[in-house]
Amino acid sequence: MKVKVFANLREIVKIKGHEIEVEMKQGKVSDVLEILLQRYGTAFRDAIFNPDGRLRIKILLNGRDIDYINGLESEITEQDILYLFPPVAGG
Repeated sequence: MKVKVFANLREIVKIKGHEIEVEMKQGKVSDVLEILLQRYGTAFRDAIFNPDGRLRIKILLNGRDIDYINGLESEITEQDILYLFPPVAGG
């Protein structure tokens, strides 16, 4: 499946462009995050989760906010695209 990362997450995973390939036929959003956490380590974990374990980022599954599907338990397939957006501030 494809995972698209934005802003400081791109810097953490050290990729050109926005896209990461994750080998997964089916599972849950939480499964994909676990693979990415193992692959990219502590800096990625700190960017994704608050110290209390809550998500720090916005996650979209095929353009839909997972908060309105089934959260981290939302089902995914290999055709899906997961978008990871860190909070952005500006003026």
